[in-house]
Amino acid sequence: MVEDVVYVKLEISIPKSKWLAQINRNYPDLVFKILSNNLLDRNTGILLLQIEGLNIKDFNSDLKNNKLALSQQILFSGNDFIIVNVKEDDPWVLNTLIKTELLLT
Repeated sequence: MVEDVVYVKLEISIPKSKWLAQINRNYPDLVFKILSNNLLDRNTGILLLQIEGLNIKDFNSDLKNNKLALSQQILFSGNDFIIVNVKEDDPWVLNTLIKTELLLT
């Protein structure tokens, strides 16, 4: 059976109070690639992110020193990108995607 795959580029407006919006204001050149996203329960989600950009070393330093106040674990740290596992207490994006039945990569 052949299945069609539709590729769509989405732009999501993130509320200013959310951690991803705060990081984007501090590091506007970073590119976030979602490798996986899962809900543990209605109020907790896990994201696996690949993050790259010009200021990746500064971002990585802030992440290691927990200046970003995230529950996170750095899984890989390279010269031009890092892979981070982030636990969210308010997974509003994940809840929205699940309700709309969108699979996001």
